[in-house]
Amino acid sequence: TKRFEEIDSDFRELMKGAVLEVNCVKVCSVEGRCEALKGMREKLEMCQKSLHEYLDIKKKIFPRFYFVSSVALLDMLANGTNPPKIMPYLG
Repeated sequence: TKRFEEIDSDFRELMKGAVLEVNCVKVCSVEGRCEALKGMREKLEMCQKSLHEYLDIKKKIFPRFYFVSSVALLDMLANGTNPPKIMPYLG
């Protein structure tokens, strides 16, 4: 979560400067922008891998979730204390 929040913050800062320029070519040509975006993408891939590993652990603990999509499982885990929100997945 902390890693993702850091990436999100960096991306938002990058876009604050980009939104002020109306010329797309100039925005894309800023020195270091491509490298920054590539670095963010690599970090996001690490976040995605960690999230996938976390969900796999949950699926091993609760085998009934094996065929549940990652999005649905995340929603269930996030709303675990709110039964009406997770009932559509269990019915």
